[in-house]
Amino acid sequence: KVFSPEVFNKFADLKDIESSLGGVKVNLEKELPSIKMCNIYSIVSPYRQSIFIADSTLLLALNHYLGANHKVYEGFETYVKKTKEPKFIPYDVVEAIISTEMPYQSDGDNELLSRMLYAGVVTEAKMRIVPNASVSLSLGYEDEELNWLEENQKEAWNSIVSKELLYSTSYMEIEQLLSLSPKSSIIHPQAPGRAGRYFGYKIIRAYLEKNPSTTLSQLLSPQFYKSQQTLIESGYQGK
Repeated sequence: KVFSPEVFNKFADLKDIESSLGGVKVNLEKELPSIKMCNIYSIVSPYRQSIFIADSTLLLALNHYLGANHKVYEGFETYVKKTKEPKFIPYDVVEAIISTEMPYQSDGDNELLSRMLYAGVVTEAKMRIVPNASVSLSLGYEDEELNWLEENQKEAWNSIVSKELLYSTSYMEIEQLLSLSPKSSIIHPQAPGRAGRYFGYKIIRAYLEKNPSTTLSQLLSPQFYKSQQTLIESGYQGK
C-alpha cells in the first residue's frame, strides 16, 4: 500500500533499466561464461534486502531505488539513503549474482586482507560488466567520498598497516571496514564507510597493471584472493 504507488510512478517506463541490464547480460557472459544471467523480475518487497536470487531467477525490489530524497526514506540514516538511487541497480545486480554464484570461500582463516581482496575483485567485476561503469558507483560511493579516499589514500593505508589490521580476524574490525556504515572511523574519522572495498580494489588494480592478462575467473578464485602473495605481487603501498 505504501510502496506500490510510488514504484509505479517512479518506474512507469523500465526501458533504461532493461537496456542497462541487457548490457550486463552481454558482458557477464563474456567475462564469466560459466555464469548464466538470471531471469529478472521487478517486485515491491517488504524486506530490507533489495535483491533476491533463487535458482535462475532474480527478484529486483524497485522500492529500494526510489531516490535518496524520497519521502518514504525519511526515517533512514543519510548513509543508507545514498544507496537508494536507481543508478546503483546494475551494480547491485552484478554484485548479487557474483556473490551468489562465486561467493567468498571461508575455511576458518577469515581475515581482513582476504575479505578486502574479494571485495576488490567484485568491484573490478562491476567495472568490467556494468556498461559505462564508474569507479565511484562500483564502490557504492558518491564522487566526494571517492575523492576523499584518493586524496588521503596514503595516510589511510598507513593507518591500516600501522594498526595491524590487515591480518585481523576480528569480526568487528572486518565489519567496520567492509559493511555499510557512515564512516570507516577505525582508520580515520573522515574515511567513508566500506573503505576496505576501496583498498581491496586499489590492490587489485595494482596487481592487474603487472598482470594484465589475468581473467576475472582467476581473480575470483580463492587461491587468488586468499593468498598474501597477491598483495606482495601487486606492489601496492598506498598510492
